[in-house]
Amino acid sequence: YGHAVARNRIKRVVRAIFRGNRNIATLPVDVVVNVKPNARQAPHDRLEADFAARFRELTRRLDA
Repeated sequence: YGHAVARNRIKRVVRAIFRGNRNIATLPVDVVVNVKPNARQAPHDRLEADFAARFRELTRRLDA
């Protein structure tokens, strides 16, 4: 697969993870996701767990 195919796939995965975890997003913030190259090989559940953990940490910091 080409670079665009891989890039678009990871975008779809990130959007799906975000939609599935909207309940974590309790603060009115804009989120920018910077995907590292090795994320292309990571399983969906690992990406989702990492996203949820980072978003909870962000929420905790902003609530403080």
